[in-house]
Amino acid sequence: MLHNNDIPNMTNAGKLAVHTSIACMTGAYHEGSCAAVSLLNKQGGGGIISDFNTSYGWEGILPAMGPSEYMNVWFAEAVFDSSINQIGPAFYASKNKLIPFWDINYYGGYDRNLYTLLDRTYFGDPSLCFVGTTSEVEEDLPVALVGTDVIQISLQKNWAHVQSSGFSQLKIFDVSGRMLRSSYFSDSFTVDMTSQPSGVYVFAVVSSSGTRVERLVYVK
Repeated sequence: MLHNNDIPNMTNAGKLAVHTSIACMTGAYHEGSCAAVSLLNKQGGGGIISDFNTSYGWEGILPAMGPSEYMNVWFAEAVFDSSINQIGPAFYASKNKLIPFWDINYYGGYDRNLYTLLDRTYFGDPSLCFVGTTSEVEEDLPVALVGTDVIQISLQKNWAHVQSSGFSQLKIFDVSGRMLRSSYFSDSFTVDMTSQPSGVYVFAVVSSSGTRVERLVYVK
């Protein structure tokens, strides 16, 4: 069992996990500190994906499983049985399987299935992919920063197919879509990530030949 108080002591840098849970309030970002956000922001460890409840998690009436438990199972089935390797679509596939079970007559007039659909939240970059059916996560990136804070990219060296007759524009976004930086450069650029937490970032370079978008995994 992982408790929110355990997260500050995690040292699994380079082996960031995908976390799922049926527990209540593990993703309650609106209540202040929660496990989902703490795992994503943990420096030197934590997790890369959290599939958590923002409010109550619902068990079943024993021996049957409840909607929160089924969504965990269906998420795993989407990845390992249905080969939906991209984590975001796998999460939403598990939600779609619960939709036909909406019924206000369930559980004595309270529809826990609908509640779970509204409550279950995905924290992280939905474009990340599992590699095959292993427990690893694919990071199809030009660079991965582990233990360093500065990234240097040259169009000629790293992205030779992105040609520019003049200045190019660099835009950096976090996984929420918030733009962190917008600047112009000629051939190369340097980015200091010191002030940013560990996580996945999107780099977009707009040049005269088009736009190049890449993801960066940054682990302090």
